[in-house]
This record gives sequence, C-alpha cells and structure tokens, in this order.
Amino acid sequence: MDRSTLIRHYFNLGYSHLEILAFLAKCHDMKVSLRQLNRLMQVLGLRRRNNGSPMHRVVEAVEYELRETGATLGYR
Repeated sequence: MDRSTLIRHYFNLGYSHLEILAFLAKCHDMKVSLRQLNRLMQVLGLRRRNNGSPMHRVVEAVEYELRETGATLGYR
C-alpha cells in the first residue's frame, strides 16, 4: 500500500494524527512528521469536524433555559 492509502485507511478507522504517525512508523517503516501528515491530509481532503462545546457547557445551557427563560412557557 502507498502512503496516501494508509493515511486514508487509518483516518477512516478514526485514529488521531499521532496514532496515524505511530502506525506509519512502527508498522510500515514510514517516517512522517506531524506537519507533513497535516499537509498530506489536507491534500487528500481528510478533515475532522470540531464537535463544538463540551458536554458540561451544553448541560448548563439547557438547565439555564429550563430554569430561567423556559420557566414562563405556557403563561398568558
């Protein structure tokens, strides 16, 4: 397998950048820097979405809405 195929394979399995680097180095004897991996992934169109807010912030926001803003729902 070539380097691009391996990177795409490990990316699709959900491995982090550092884990991909470790697999390439240990299993395939391919030395790639983190910066180079980032560039290769950009060229390959591989990127992960940022999941936004941490769960505790979401819970706080929902609790606030229920306690404050949503407290008068249904009131005429």
